[in-house]
Amino acid sequence: MSCLEKTTRSAVVVVVDRLGTGFLGPYGNTWLETPFWNEMADQSVLFEQAITDSPDLDRIYRSYWQGVHAAAVESTCESLALRLQSAGVATHLVTDEQLVADRASTTGFQKRKMLDHSMVTRSASKVEESQLVQLVMTSLETARSMETGGLLWVHSRGMDGPWDAPIWMRNQFAEEDDPEPPGFVEPPDRVVSPDIDPDELLGVVHAYAGQVALLDECMNALFEELAIHPWFKDTLIVLTSPRGFPLGEHGRLGPCDSALFEELIHVPYLMRLPDGAGVANRVHKFIQPADLYSTLLDWFNAGDLPSTTAAGRSLLPARQDRWPTSRDWAFALTGNQRVLRTSIWSARISDDNSTAELFVKPDDRWEVNDVALRCPEVVEVVDDLAQDCQKWLSNNDHSLPPSLGELAGPV
Repeated sequence: MSCLEKTTRSAVVVVVDRLGTGFLGPYGNTWLETPFWNEMADQSVLFEQAITDSPDLDRIYRSYWQGVHAAAVESTCESLALRLQSAGVATHLVTDEQLVADRASTTGFQKRKMLDHSMVTRSASKVEESQLVQLVMTSLETARSMETGGLLWVHSRGMDGPWDAPIWMRNQFAEEDDPEPPGFVEPPDRVVSPDIDPDELLGVVHAYAGQVALLDECMNALFEELAIHPWFKDTLIVLTSPRGFPLGEHGRLGPCDSALFEELIHVPYLMRLPDGAGVANRVHKFIQPADLYSTLLDWFNAGDLPSTTAAGRSLLPARQDRWPTSRDWAFALTGNQRVLRTSIWSARISDDNSTAELFVKPDDRWEVNDVALRCPEVVEVVDDLAQDCQKWLSNNDHSLPPSLGELAGPV
């Protein structure tokens, strides 16, 4: 690829925090209309098994922008923004999340816009007054300044920020016999008892759905406007989320103790290529946040990809032959727990091995039926493998990854 070609390509990455797969049509939701996401899925490669590597946003962004797993002790990779700058690619960030803005500043993003919001205490009276619309408008202002394209990275606090969609957007989901949804705007964040009133949970679900409906409308407006720019025809689009939002599953409403269950670690991931490659494909290989680093380097032809097999891998269809082996597992960790996912098992294990939970995949999507007591031999093997995976990722190893063999199942 010539130097001219690599600098005229563009990419738009939209990251929406706390967006769960269970509320999007392409991932099986049937009661909440998400026309933008449905249409985008028809034009994209949809990754069924995108698993975040940590519930900690700072760690996730290290994975996005430095190409290592959250378990890695350190990254020897140059930051994404500096790699792209060396290749002649302009980098732009728009965000309403201070942590992301700070990390962008230290990792070399050339142009950054941080939305400074005052305290929100009530729902917006109309869609145009919501914070998400303000982020979209700022993103479009930035896009207008990108005469030759480049990388536009948009990070929204999403459902980690105030739930300020107009109240009618949550009320529309309540049936005639349902209680009226609550009017709060601060996201819930607490452990709930098993005997919590189901109507209370239903109200929170309707409030969350209202935010997703607002997001769908805003994303549609964003990409309709982006499409008018000359550089957009050569643009790679990635839509994802760093982590989900528990809505009463496993006794949590909101982040709480960051318990690594499906509703928190399974995230949406769509990638649309301008030439239509892979359109409407559903990929079942596991992917993790560091893959975005390699994918963008590959897209912009910004030098060699990371050589370590523990690093992220390009997801571009033409580059899959570079993968040293199929990724048949995904690993996530936080301060006191770790999860190993394969196509047939999900094991959640505490660091001191005092607790272990085992779920059958893909049948038990929402991890309701813990079979650890019935399969102690599987728990023992998976625990050993999880420790091996963590050590391998911690060292950002160049050797082949631990093999899960029959535990992985067909990929």
